[in-house]
Amino acid sequence: MMRIFFIAIISLFTMNIAYPQAKKMSAEQKLNEYLAFEDIDYEEIAFRHDSLARKTYTITISEYRKGKPVKNEIIFDSREIESDMYKFVGDSILNFVVFAKTTMNNELKLNIRTDLLGINKLYKLRSKEDYELNMLSFEDLEGKIFDKEIPFMTYHPPKSLGGESKSWCAVMNDQQNYDKWCDRHNLKHYYVFTMRFE
Repeated sequence: MMRIFFIAIISLFTMNIAYPQAKKMSAEQKLNEYLAFEDIDYEEIAFRHDSLARKTYTITISEYRKGKPVKNEIIFDSREIESDMYKFVGDSILNFVVFAKTTMNNELKLNIRTDLLGINKLYKLRSKEDYELNMLSFEDLEGKIFDKEIPFMTYHPPKSLGGESKSWCAVMNDQQNYDKWCDRHNLKHYYVFTMRFE
């Protein structure tokens, strides 16, 4: 009788043992986990307009120091490509993704990818702060969008709130005044990306 009782106790404990199991993750979750582990920022950009097809486009980066744009550089100009497949927007939507991170050499490492192209760039950072890639709420593109610069993204440090407190949200809540971030949020250095369709 005691033997049967002892076996019953062992069986009860055995049934309650929890074994580790692999966590099932989607491909998107795996990507997000990897990007977070590597401190890589990621944005998906989509420009939509009924008249966008057969338009050329130019992506420019502007460096701001102490509230002034001091340098503009064209990252990509589709007009310089001979093949129509790369030169013109294919339909009413232009999609691309952007990867960005701060390197050990305190540089912005930038990668812009479309379905057809990949662009890699390096830009010097003037601050030791933690920069972050953020998309601007650019207009819905229902009005005049051609032959004008459309700011759509920034790479910027946070606003200091005193002590060790910092906030990127405080900056992005004032995104319409990105050219005044030095005066309004004491950001001495940041980058602004613009798009131009022609």
